[in-house]
Amino acid sequence: MQVPSGASRRPPAFRYGAAVGIVALACALREALTPLWGATAIPFIFFWPAVVLATGYGRLGPGVLALILSALAADWFFIEPRHALLPRTLTDLLALAVFIGAGSCLVLAVEGMHRSEGKLRESERKFAAMFRSLPIAAGIQELPEARFVDVNDAFVRMFGHSREEMLGKTSLEIGMVSDAEGRKRRMDQFLRDGYVRDLRARVTTKAGEILEALVNAELVELQGKKYVLSSARDVTRETRAREEI
Repeated sequence: MQVPSGASRRPPAFRYGAAVGIVALACALREALTPLWGATAIPFIFFWPAVVLATGYGRLGPGVLALILSALAADWFFIEPRHALLPRTLTDLLALAVFIGAGSCLVLAVEGMHRSEGKLRESERKFAAMFRSLPIAAGIQELPEARFVDVNDAFVRMFGHSREEMLGKTSLEIGMVSDAEGRKRRMDQFLRDGYVRDLRARVTTKAGEILEALVNAELVELQGKKYVLSSARDVTRETRAREEI
């Protein structure tokens, strides 16, 4: 199910009322310039942004309403003969047809942007839900400092720190790792390769317990920023059992 955008969550009366108000404002602005430009010069100048604003605020229906009202207002007030529908000259008819055609494209383009944003938000919501519910500890760190921007519930349970204690900090600042040089060396290697596979690393929990973790990480880029998407599995018991054998 697609997540509704802010525009589609607004009451219809607000969205359609805003479309009418925006067109009325465009008409008033054009009328205010009549002493300077004349009554019929550049009739559509403020109606173009009115259509875009109405669609951006109210979505498809209010955008179509704004387009229709803009065409009628421009024809009635600013195309000769004034105060009469349908212009008499072929040039004015073509201008009105171009406004309606291009305005329709604008409405569809803005609505398409809304739908794309809605799909992106839905994908982000699904990813966040899946990330939080993963049974294995996972974290997301923003480069270049590798500061945590999110961790899942399994990560919190494994290390004992709350999510709030970890966000905005590095593993070194939290105390998960104490070897700054080793961390830098591993990070440089990761940045060169773009991934880490089955790296065994000693990490420390909030309670001071030292664990051996099997770490995997991937370099990802989102909206122009680079992140580390990593997972860690506690293999301390397996390692001790192997050592005992």
